[in-house]
Amino acid sequence: MVNIVMIVCGVVLVLAAIGTIVRLAKGPSLLDRVIASDVLLAIVGAGLVVDMVYRDSYENVTMLIVISLVGFLGSVTVARFANNKRERKDQREKPESSAATTSPERPYGHGRSRKSGKTVGSTPTARRGDR
Repeated sequence: MVNIVMIVCGVVLVLAAIGTIVRLAKGPSLLDRVIASDVLLAIVGAGLVVDMVYRDSYENVTMLIVISLVGFLGSVTVARFANNKRERKDQREKPESSAATTSPERPYGHGRSRKSGKTVGSTPTARRGDR
């Protein structure tokens, strides 16, 4: 019975690996390929676990830990790279701004009221200026 379960697990893992390799080769973007490589490392890790269960040994635990760390660090590195690339693209698209321009956090400019344009805030200088 255990042999049948191991064979079924192996077949499912091989089919998943084939699908993942196809996605790795054809992926339309870099992020698709990174996710596919992460999934492929998870499939290899699952294969190591199936092998450890079948042989009733813990010989592959260190390899499993190394594969998990490589997959995690690779995904985090590419995610940070993609985020930095997007931020640089956003900065290039924005025109140069002056000190009074608006930002998403402060839609009417830093310390300015929408209607009057007067300085608002809780500092003593701002309160004295509004009187």
